[in-house]
Amino acid sequence: EVEGEKAAEVAEGAEPGAQAQPQEPEAAEEEEEEEGDVAGEGADEEEDFEFTDDDASGEDEKAKAEEGEAGVAEHSRDSLAFAVKMFCMMDEYADQAADFLQPAFDLFPGKDYCIATLSHGSRVPSLFSNFTLAQGETHKLSSDVLYVMHRYSLLRDFETELCSKGDYNEVLELLGELSEDQGMLEQVNAALDKNALVKASCQGQIVGVCAVCPEVEVAELNAHFQLPAFSETLQYRKYNFGELTALVMNPVFAYQKKLFLGQVMRLVGRTSLCFKLDEAKPVADVLDVFEPVPRRRGAGECGHVLFVLNQRDLCREKDPANARVLVVGASSCGLACLESLLRNPQYQFTNLTLVTSEGEGRADVASLASEHAFLSQVRLITSSVVEVDREDKQVFLEDGTALSYDILVLTSGVKDQVAGFSPQEGDLPVVPAASLAAHLGSLGEGALPSHAVVYGGRVEAIDCLAELDARGVEYTFAAPETSPTMRLVESVAKDLKIDGKLRKASRMTLTGIERGTKERALSLSFVNSDGTAAEAETDLLVLAHTQNVDPHIFGCLNDSSIVYDGRLVVNGDFCTTDEDIFGGGTLAKFSRLYGGLAIEDFSSQEVGRMLAENITAKCERASGARPPAPIGGLAPAPVFKEPVGFSYRLPHEGHQITYVARPPLGLTEVVPPEGGVLLRTEHEGQLATLGIDANGVVSSVCFCGPKPSSLSRCQVLVGLHSAYLGKKSAELDKLECLYTYLTGSWADALYSDQVLLLRKLILAQGLPKRQTKLRETIQQGVLELVKENVQDFPKYTLPYTGGY
Repeated sequence: EVEGEKAAEVAEGAEPGAQAQPQEPEAAEEEEEEEGDVAGEGADEEEDFEFTDDDASGEDEKAKAEEGEAGVAEHSRDSLAFAVKMFCMMDEYADQAADFLQPAFDLFPGKDYCIATLSHGSRVPSLFSNFTLAQGETHKLSSDVLYVMHRYSLLRDFETELCSKGDYNEVLELLGELSEDQGMLEQVNAALDKNALVKASCQGQIVGVCAVCPEVEVAELNAHFQLPAFSETLQYRKYNFGELTALVMNPVFAYQKKLFLGQVMRLVGRTSLCFKLDEAKPVADVLDVFEPVPRRRGAGECGHVLFVLNQRDLCREKDPANARVLVVGASSCGLACLESLLRNPQYQFTNLTLVTSEGEGRADVASLASEHAFLSQVRLITSSVVEVDREDKQVFLEDGTALSYDILVLTSGVKDQVAGFSPQEGDLPVVPAASLAAHLGSLGEGALPSHAVVYGGRVEAIDCLAELDARGVEYTFAAPETSPTMRLVESVAKDLKIDGKLRKASRMTLTGIERGTKERALSLSFVNSDGTAAEAETDLLVLAHTQNVDPHIFGCLNDSSIVYDGRLVVNGDFCTTDEDIFGGGTLAKFSRLYGGLAIEDFSSQEVGRMLAENITAKCERASGARPPAPIGGLAPAPVFKEPVGFSYRLPHEGHQITYVARPPLGLTEVVPPEGGVLLRTEHEGQLATLGIDANGVVSSVCFCGPKPSSLSRCQVLVGLHSAYLGKKSAELDKLECLYTYLTGSWADALYSDQVLLLRKLILAQGLPKRQTKLRETIQQGVLELVKENVQDFPKYTLPYTGGY
């Protein structure tokens, strides 16, 4: 069912050779206000979508009255669009849905555009395969999703071929104002000279152009990014990259983008395309088909983030998921959740927003986007959330902006607070433990404080003591109590017999902070464990004690009646008492039905991925792709597997402690696993312990001593079977030094990102013993990996074969 009389003007008439940036999506958003909502969800046997007009609402009537005669004149103009009001088709005939479109356009020969709006939770019907999703403004999350289609999108003679010099003028005409960009023009000219400029044509007119640089150093990309070395079929992947340097398409044919890029690969003789995005380059309209590539651990700066498109990805179609997912807080958990949603193999999430406040440690939007490629596909807003309206599903920012959501995810973390004082308030020299090193570095050598007080029993206090000790700053250490993790550190130090050289915390409770005298910047008030009062003056106060939720977030939770019990309370699905609001990271804890465990005791990345899985499940239930959850049922408790741990310096001769174990993190001493053994060595002042459970799997690793140790490498070891360590448990127990053995060059492959990915693939697919050919394929692939990444395996010797 279509309607053309009420459709507002969307854009000027556009020909296939129009410029690359027409105005129809922006103007079409205005159409959304007139047309109303598309209501309805996909049923089991048919697709059924209906529009409901809301032009008669009080707000619209008031707006029309205010418009006066000018508004009447505006609406009296002939429109260039008609609207789809209802669509219904049985699923078995869904592939033929596009056959409706040409007759629909024939009904309105004077209209160039067809538009439709859907509610964010609705399943996108197959009819929309030729439509383009109109993107809204950053600070506006509209109540509906707008789809726009031009009648020329139905033309089928879409062709691609290499450009010749005779096409140059027509290419410049397609570029329009972009041809004045010197960088764009240089890329087009360079690709034309290398016979790597590809054009897309329709009815003899150029409607798209793609410039490719065919020379790409794969080794350089591998040095900075985690390019998967093995395919899902466990074949070693030999990349044949071309770099996409420019892509311009008439938006009428935007739905053909993936087809066009596939033809580009064929014509330039490449199996993969990469796209490098930096601050100086505008975000290209290709990121929805390219996949972001994470950076390698420990890799240096390279000045850009990387996106990749492989030939195998061209055959994979993702279903659009238009639910408005609003994540508050750029914590590790929140970022992992967003990344997992964007990497979902089945759904393309189109409305992801991250709100991060200035007070957060990782809140700088520019640095976040440069560090994480996937954030280029996310709306980034720097502000604080001051109100949550659960009834209307909106959050309000401190500048008054209102953001609508379908799913709200709270992962803002917690901050250091004590005695009603937050380090973000005032200008007193009070810093949280995590910011001490940066604070002292900003002061310079001549301006360092002469004395500091470190207050708190969290394990981060130990690292602060080491930082002050290294810079020659005198300090006092006070805490009313110590955390279990701190007691674990003290236990390891006692085992190494260096506990007597570590300063113990005075048992005192801080009760007041005031501006000090001329000699000292701060005057502090304490209460001793025996109840007596004490005073102290200092130049700097370092907080490593109580952490609590941001006051703005706490106010939102309190005003909206969301259960808060020291932390945001969630169930096994990480859902709060509001089914549309989720929580994770250090901000949240499980309800008492699940033991009341703090989520901060588990891996933030694993929690983020679990959050994404539950958000996806909720979106599927909203669209009818998954049956609704049972009413009143208790969500199962999540099972955590990823190891957790910490690594800190000790204030004693440059010592460092690194500890990793299975979750949760709560032990106060290193103990043998149940039914297993705890291997221990001490050599040249370096303590090393290795826990191996009854199944022969590494359950814990601890290094403490003057030699450096890597937290990420220790995390790799936990969960590996002891067979990966090259020796049986009995042989490991006879080693003189476990630390030297596990950090030797032979173990480089254990910590390689590519080998870890291969192991995950094998575990996911299984490797039957009789598949000797597949085993040989994997072995050959590993040899290829070592050969092409000699910088990671400098002391590995390859066996001689005909291929080397």
